[in-house]
Amino acid sequence: MTKIEEKLNDAISQGLSTEYLTDSLKRILERHGKSYERMYQSTAFLVFFVVVFELLIRASIAEINMGPFKLKDISVVQKFIPVIVAYFYISMMSLILATSYLGLASLVLTKHLYRPVYDTEIIKLEWLPASVFTIRSAASVFSKSPPVKILEQLENLVIAVLLGGPLVFEVYAYYQCFRLFGLKSVAVWISAVSSAILLLYGVLLFFSIDGDD
Repeated sequence: MTKIEEKLNDAISQGLSTEYLTDSLKRILERHGKSYERMYQSTAFLVFFVVVFELLIRASIAEINMGPFKLKDISVVQKFIPVIVAYFYISMMSLILATSYLGLASLVLTKHLYRPVYDTEIIKLEWLPASVFTIRSAASVFSKSPPVKILEQLENLVIAVLLGGPLVFEVYAYYQCFRLFGLKSVAVWISAVSSAILLLYGVLLFFSIDGDD
């Protein structure tokens, strides 16, 4: 039992009313769903900026037009896109942490309030917004068949790519930046240090997901 479970069980044992606990469960499930949606958004933005960086590196683009605005020196964008990617990596890790804790809290409350629902794992369906990434999680509530197990392995592979891919990208991105702009580029060094700090924070968040504070 994790410390968050212990704290929740201790709070419940203090005689909190069923009405209060039911209302808390409702709010937790709502926040859990919103955290999932925001996590997908952060992931989508992360992938988008990775693709933009690669296009800018590969394509011969002299300037960027955005309505009435024109950016003639796209090197500024190239140098700082890795920082944006690192930011969305932190956002993704933070939201994974949030969904982990909110999901755990909802399980503890459901076990106390609706034991039959807890035993059947139906509560897990309340967590999941409609998404291709949640098909396996939803299916596993009702089936442990070989196809579901295969989906689980594929999902784990996707998760591993999403968690480790940005770190590999950052190394690749700064290799390209230093190659194009030189080791003496102050902007690239500022970008690299900023990204390193953000990535370190994101990695620490990841390793705290299953930890007991």
